[in-house]
Amino acid sequence: MESPGEGFGPLAHPSTDACLSLMSVLPAGAAVDVGCGSGLLTQAWAAMDYGPVRGIDVDPHAVAHARRTLAAAGRSAGVRIDRAAIATLPADALEGRVLLANLPPVAHSALVGRMRRPPRAALVAGMRRGDTAAVLDGYAELGLRPVAARIFGRWTAWVLEGPDVDAPGPRVDS
Repeated sequence: MESPGEGFGPLAHPSTDACLSLMSVLPAGAAVDVGCGSGLLTQAWAAMDYGPVRGIDVDPHAVAHARRTLAAAGRSAGVRIDRAAIATLPADALEGRVLLANLPPVAHSALVGRMRRPPRAALVAGMRRGDTAAVLDGYAELGLRPVAARIFGRWTAWVLEGPDVDAPGPRVDS
């Protein structure tokens, strides 16, 4: 089992792979990567040139690692990495942006609890199939609806859009 720290958030993890496969479905704009870990989703957002992105993680080793890898990849422009816990995030740091959140279910619940209004769109992952309904229900209470999904073994990742985005019905890829 992996533990948080510099190695957390490997590219080979199924939930990370699912997230990366869905990022092109998201609308461009300012994004926030909550629980950014080693910064893979933050770096992918920057590489896609979709807009500015802020990575947030509570682990100081993960924050330092994300900063180093972004700098080494030449992707630091328009990127900010901060150490912060979900419980300390102000609602305006999340609302109106594209949310990237590859987190365990309990962290998704805490994140939803911080928001007064929905993000513009969200990429939510880090939950196993059995936990998916509860996580999606929390985001649905904010007015977000699923528009695409990837299922990798027992892991799921979902793209959600807010009430002001006109989108077709859900697309699920296994």
